[in-house]
Amino acid sequence: TAVGGQIRMEEIQAQIPATPRWLLQLVIELSGVAVFGFLAAAAVITIANNLTNQTATLEMPFWLFMGPLALGALLLSIETLVTLVRTFARHRPDEKHTTLT
Repeated sequence: TAVGGQIRMEEIQAQIPATPRWLLQLVIELSGVAVFGFLAAAAVITIANNLTNQTATLEMPFWLFMGPLALGALLLSIETLVTLVRTFARHRPDEKHTTLT
């Protein structure tokens, strides 16, 4: 997320003028915050509903199994939010230097 590793179709974005590209980048980042935030919330709710359960095969606590998903989605949401704020404050899109091989 910090280096723009999501699927953004940068080849297409490179063909768009600066202002619409900046708006598109804001929409992409806002969507990322929403999706990662939703995943984090869903994981936390699932963990809360299954605190006394175990996984079927490994018989490990369910919270230990789902914990990395909740933490990872939360951290991705925060990182994407930071990227959104930076892009908004800059008032211009990221430079696109796509090299196709």
